[in-house]
Amino acid sequence: MKPSMMIMDHDVAKDILTADSKYFPSRFTYNHANADPMTATLFNLRGDHWKDLRKEVTQAFTTAKLKKAFHRIHFETKSLVCGTQAKLNNYGPELDIRELVLKHMISTLSIFGLGVNCNIYEDGNVYDKIMYYFEDNRYPPWIRSIIASFPDFFKKFSIVVTPSGMKEFYLGLVKNALKTRNPKGDVDFIMQVFLKMFSGTMTNQEIASLYASFLDAIVTTSGSFICEALYEMSLHPDMQEQLRKEIHQQTEELTLETLKKYEYLDNVVSETLRLHHSDAQISRLCEKDYYIPKWDLTIEEGVLIIIPNFGFQMDPDNFPNPDTFDPDRFAGGALDNINPITFMPFGMGNRNCIAGDFGRTLFKITVLEMVKNFEFTVGKKTQVPIEYQPLELRMPMNKLYLNVRSLK
Repeated sequence: MKPSMMIMDHDVAKDILTADSKYFPSRFTYNHANADPMTATLFNLRGDHWKDLRKEVTQAFTTAKLKKAFHRIHFETKSLVCGTQAKLNNYGPELDIRELVLKHMISTLSIFGLGVNCNIYEDGNVYDKIMYYFEDNRYPPWIRSIIASFPDFFKKFSIVVTPSGMKEFYLGLVKNALKTRNPKGDVDFIMQVFLKMFSGTMTNQEIASLYASFLDAIVTTSGSFICEALYEMSLHPDMQEQLRKEIHQQTEELTLETLKKYEYLDNVVSETLRLHHSDAQISRLCEKDYYIPKWDLTIEEGVLIIIPNFGFQMDPDNFPNPDTFDPDRFAGGALDNINPITFMPFGMGNRNCIAGDFGRTLFKITVLEMVKNFEFTVGKKTQVPIEYQPLELRMPMNKLYLNVRSLK
């Protein structure tokens, strides 16, 4: 186990993640490209391999690409509305919102990642398989915790942490996508970048690993955030009505630019990201002695740095009454006056979330369309508070039931 230091000072934490990130370029996580290729992802990789891959994949998530993708994202969200209405018609008012939203996430990333429409609302096999690999683990939590604490040690033994069958499943998805995608299409911008990388020498397995990691990130972050936002709206009907009123007051066509005019929606999204953050801490490995003049202290090479970003977001000195869901704390451009280190839901610096803008846009459009078309209230099966999965990103452990009423 590495010696560790938790950084509570805002200025020092910001320097470590940004100005002095060259001293802390890597996360301390397990990856083994040969024994367990599904772990060789942007999140886990280190050194030049990570740097080269990050530089190339960034091209898939530019503002220009997001503008180009916006209308298709909106179209996919309307499919979620139709899927929710169909569920409502067939099964009654109390629905598992988690399943509906996660299907939407998988469907959307299938379009943009692979150029494939998986018809997930009609065919549940793909959803069941993907969720099986998300929720199944090769080892029990206590063993995974040990591996996470000693990743370099276990790498010597070529430990495989990926669930059995997962590599073959995603490899099959990629091979099928390469056969069926339209090579002249412009929707699957993630796949397009993959295919151009390394002068065409990128293998199907590398594409499968990257796609699975993006899918995992979108489902476990944006998917969870959307569920949690709708959950909070059900607990606070006055806020839900205020959001719905803002939505109906906007008459312009929905575009990436006009989406910025939904101020209360943006506040709801920001407050959901603050209160229900997916990652409790950010870790960085010191790879070169680092001197902190403010403390007259040198952090030695090999020390693991932990930055408690969720702790910052729940600190009453940063956000009064932090356990209260209050979108108005972000009203009137307040976000511009908040110290960025105290609110970084997508990280900060050169290892921040590469798809943060894509995820936030998807989050906003989905909440907008769902609140516009449905009313959400607490039902008999609604679990209050939400129980999260142990040792994982803050994914709800169980189904998330809400009462849903169509407003059409």
